[in-house]
Amino acid sequence: MHNDSYSEKVNNSEFILLTGDGKNGLNHLRYWVPEFIKAQVKFSILVRNAELLRLVQKEYRLVNILFAKSALDVEATLTKLVDLKAIFFMSNPANNIHVLRFNKYKHIFLGSENSDRDAQVTKVLRAYDELWLSSQSSVDKLKSKINIEDLTIKKIGKPQFRKTQDPVVKKDQKTVLLLISSQKNIYSNSNILTQLVGNFPKGYNIKIVLEQSLDNKNLLFKNLKAQLVEFVLINKINCHIYDNFNKDLLLDTDYLVCDINNYQQEFLAENALICMYTPDGINLEDMFENKYISFNGISKFSTEEDLQNIFSEHENLYRRQKDFSEYWIGISYIENDEFTKNLQNLSTN
Repeated sequence: MHNDSYSEKVNNSEFILLTGDGKNGLNHLRYWVPEFIKAQVKFSILVRNAELLRLVQKEYRLVNILFAKSALDVEATLTKLVDLKAIFFMSNPANNIHVLRFNKYKHIFLGSENSDRDAQVTKVLRAYDELWLSSQSSVDKLKSKINIEDLTIKKIGKPQFRKTQDPVVKKDQKTVLLLISSQKNIYSNSNILTQLVGNFPKGYNIKIVLEQSLDNKNLLFKNLKAQLVEFVLINKINCHIYDNFNKDLLLDTDYLVCDINNYQQEFLAENALICMYTPDGINLEDMFENKYISFNGISKFSTEEDLQNIFSEHENLYRRQKDFSEYWIGISYIENDEFTKNLQNLSTN
């Protein structure tokens, strides 16, 4: 059913999510297909590559999948979609031209998971009717590279970062989540880590994620979990240790302590103040000089004292982080569900 190009259900599709890429197109689809499903609109996936088609068919059993290898196949497929209104693009392969030439449909560029971080900007973006961008940072990036005065741009945030539920209502207790990376940093030595845990403000609830993928051959990590368990029991510290990270751990977290190795931009959509360990003399922007990214709005520390200062300045630092989140991921557009609203408006017009 899911690959029947001529079924009545497919003919009723109002939107196409197009990928002209090879195997890497699967990651683009994984990023956007759930959002189209959540929006409850009629859509189909259009694949141009035979190898990718097989992968997509295994991945999606209930989504309509179309295949059009040649330009003639594209024309034949689109002709059958009598209700089609708009085609969404996630990247800019050369074969997009086969679809862009059909002017009766609206062509909208969404981009992929990492396109916001890609410093490269192509003038091909001017070929689309609309650009749906995540935030003002994306707009400014384009503005610095190409003329966007006559382009139709809509800001939708990053709907993939939508919170799963509202934050847990708590009284006075604060919760700290430590994500421990396998790199040789401040967390790599159990003595330093236990000292850090032992000096959190009294009454804090502490959660530590020790990934099982940690380098067991590294003596600094050997028996780290056992030492931590012993330490928190002896000192009666309210601490829970987890073997793997999952997003639910963020729901009641006030402070998220991490480093660059386990930081995710998605954390900016949560209610936690991010505290990023940065060794002295390290400039994070220099590490990503070929990417369009910034860490200026994230609180950083290199010593235990720095971290304590962050805790004491929580309100001001969190306000700064929220402004940073708005600029880089469009937090207000995520909360207002702008992607779904724009998609549904297209459906009704």
